[in-house]
Amino acid sequence: MCYACSPPSARRGPRSSPGPRRRRAKDPYDDLIRRPHRPRVRRRPRAGDAHRRPRLGREQDPAGERPADQAHRGVAPRGEPHRRHRARRGGDATGRRDRQRAAEVHQRRYRLRRRPRDQDGRHHAARLSHQRGHPADPHRGGAGDRPLARQDRPRPGAGEGLTAFPPDNALSRGLEHHKAGRWQQAAGLYLEFLATHPAHPAALHLLGDASCRLGDPETGIALIRKAIALKPDYAEALNNLGAQLLALGRRDQALASFRAAVRCKTQLLAPLINLASLLVERGEAEEAIGLARRATQRDPSSVEAARTLASALRATGRLAESAVVCEQLVRRYPTSADLHNDLGFALASLGRSDEARASYLRSLELAPDSAHPLNNLGTLCRAQGRLDEAVEFFRRALSATPTFAEAMHNLGEALAAMGRTDEAVTALRQSLAWRPELAEAWNSLGNALRQQGDDEAGASAYREALRAQPGHAGALNNLGLLQWHHGEVSAAIGSFREALRSQPDFDRAHSNLLFALHGEPSTTPAELLAESRAFELRHAPPRASLARPHHPDRTPGRRLRVGYLSPDLRQHSCAYFLEPLLGAHQREAFELFAYAEVRRPDAVTARLRSLFDHWRSTVGLSDAALVEQIRADRIDVLVDLAGHSADNRLTALLARPAPVQVTWLGYPGTTGLSTLDYRLTDHCSDPEGESDAFHSERLLRLDGGLHCYLPHADAPEVSPLPSSRDGHITFGSFNQLAKMNDGVVAAWSRILRAVQGSRLLLKSSALSQPSARSRVLDAFASHGVAAERLELLAWTASTRDHLQLYQRVDLALDPFPYNGTATTCEALWMGVPVLSLAGGRHSARVGHSLLSLVGHPELVASSVDDHVDRAVELASDPSRLAALRASLRDEMRASPLCDAPRFARSVEDAFRRMWSALP
Repeated sequence: MCYACSPPSARRGPRSSPGPRRRRAKDPYDDLIRRPHRPRVRRRPRAGDAHRRPRLGREQDPAGERPADQAHRGVAPRGEPHRRHRARRGGDATGRRDRQRAAEVHQRRYRLRRRPRDQDGRHHAARLSHQRGHPADPHRGGAGDRPLARQDRPRPGAGEGLTAFPPDNALSRGLEHHKAGRWQQAAGLYLEFLATHPAHPAALHLLGDASCRLGDPETGIALIRKAIALKPDYAEALNNLGAQLLALGRRDQALASFRAAVRCKTQLLAPLINLASLLVERGEAEEAIGLARRATQRDPSSVEAARTLASALRATGRLAESAVVCEQLVRRYPTSADLHNDLGFALASLGRSDEARASYLRSLELAPDSAHPLNNLGTLCRAQGRLDEAVEFFRRALSATPTFAEAMHNLGEALAAMGRTDEAVTALRQSLAWRPELAEAWNSLGNALRQQGDDEAGASAYREALRAQPGHAGALNNLGLLQWHHGEVSAAIGSFREALRSQPDFDRAHSNLLFALHGEPSTTPAELLAESRAFELRHAPPRASLARPHHPDRTPGRRLRVGYLSPDLRQHSCAYFLEPLLGAHQREAFELFAYAEVRRPDAVTARLRSLFDHWRSTVGLSDAALVEQIRADRIDVLVDLAGHSADNRLTALLARPAPVQVTWLGYPGTTGLSTLDYRLTDHCSDPEGESDAFHSERLLRLDGGLHCYLPHADAPEVSPLPSSRDGHITFGSFNQLAKMNDGVVAAWSRILRAVQGSRLLLKSSALSQPSARSRVLDAFASHGVAAERLELLAWTASTRDHLQLYQRVDLALDPFPYNGTATTCEALWMGVPVLSLAGGRHSARVGHSLLSLVGHPELVASSVDDHVDRAVELASDPSRLAALRASLRDEMRASPLCDAPRFARSVEDAFRRMWSALP
């Protein structure tokens, strides 16, 4: 199974507001600092007041607006009533004046960009970390670096008592320095003021913020807490305390601080938006939607409130609603580059790739030096398999913003997908050097380290991702895959379940869970069916709109259009069973279409491609796009070859793109999907009366077996019996460690103890890892088998070298209850008899099916004791072993297992019967 997952992305706030520049925006603190407070006389409201009132930047620090600000409502000074700043948009005079004011705010922000600042990473460290609702979202880390926490400078109402002092007092002068970014001078004046007014909340808050900016966050936080103790409903200080705590990674404390700010009787938007953003990160997006809606109701003109709502909607899988919000913003501000970038991200989440690309390009037209649309264009290309183009976009983004951590992370992922693993690891480590709290980069680093063959380091990186973001679904899923690979099946099942709790619509984790359950001996067929049906219940509703009725062409005897959907049209064990069928199909009666989810084609891909009439790459296609492609091809029978194995496209099949849908080959059980009509099997693997009740599909049993094997063209010749040369019997198993449960180890240990001097040769890629080797050795040692009786191998240079290892094996042992398939066929072709144990479900009876097809049902045991007895008996009869070794290849070649024309006729007859059964 693949261990890549769907990461998040962060978004950047709009850097400018549309509209022409007219005049300088008035600083709302000018009156506060430069003249004493004069209470205003409230007059009767008049038409047009909304556009006359000054607008404040929503993202505010304690002494000035940040460049990424948009609209926010201020709090009036003491003695002045609260005012609601509602701006109307449109073509009338009021709308034009609103746009004028927006332009003035933009000019002020531009000046503020040029002032000295502390490291933005301190205040921009926390980002949205996962796009819940679209685990396969290609735009991980893509849309920008919008800060999660917004700070508010103390407003006039917050600096209570400030106007009681002369305009040239130390606090007022300190605030002037604060606004100019001169934190050291500001701090000195605040200390001077506090010497005579030690319990002044605003001064303590300002000094705390200055301390944080000067690199002493602990002192700054303590001062802000002191201000809050003096004034418990100090909303600005509570909000800024949350921002500082979040920058230090103290998310739980930040959450409590934002909640306290929201509870205050304040008109501030920032606490609502910050709390909503943090809840999205924590996977609590439903509550976030409510908060974001409150923010948009409080100020309908607030861009940041609307953007937060769009993010929360996307996190809950309500992608269409999220896109609508983004489209509305773009209509209101058509010249905002950042909003076009947001819209592109929303459209990409919906699978509308062409429209997304157009939005990103429009963003670049408006802001040619913007790194974020370049980064998103790269993620779009990467998802479509255009890796060279993706790398170029990521490098351009890094040229525009040299320390853009998300772009460096995405570059690392693209390089890893190209097989340039060393470069990928370097890029990912650099991304983490810039932003060590970036959970997605830790997750991707784990994947890249595993590609390098270092599972231990990969697991450590996944755990770092979980420390950075507890409940990170991608890291949990990847940790589960690693545990499965190492044979820790129960732990893997737990990780997959935890990933689903964190992200309920994570279909890849759900498929991995179902696959892993086949390796758990205690799982019953009824439990597998129930767990599998839950997949459709959870993932079908978002795709219900894709389903449409079919009107098939019922012309008798016409050529049927058959599609094969698979990620394994490459060097993969499934190819050995598919290729003979494709080569033997009657092309005059069947037109063949390939739907290939193949990211890295190889020589096997090229060979298989030549056997199809039509080849469609599905890499980067959304479910909607894949469904439309299959419909456009007018497929009559669609064959899924993956089931719940890696890189499957089962979620697209929930929309039933073909009138007849079948599953076969790549998965050892029911998919649980009601939209899959049939499952091809045989009488031995799924006996009548025993298996049918535990499948959502109708079982269609092929008389000559459900497999047809194509031996490797470069397979070595069968060797003499190894024990005649070595002086001892060597048992062997080349299956995944996930199939070697405690019951298997116990049974095989009994065999080794009973056969004097015997050895066991195990081969699995996981055995390259020290921890996996230790686990296997310890397991056998607990049953009295010394380490010197085991030989553990992990890797061979070629398939021929792999097959040559069978020349060292006298008798192969099949694991249970999850039997081998390709490994059993390989062993038989190399003349090595395989001892299997038939169980109570499909995955436990495949060995029985294969051995029956080659004419050796006597090699199938009915119980663990029978399995041990047969192994000991056969190992004690070297002449029988030698005879089997000499005859097995010829027997297999002449058996139904290698009779491609017969198998193809059987499958084609099944397709015709399925087609005829349509109503």
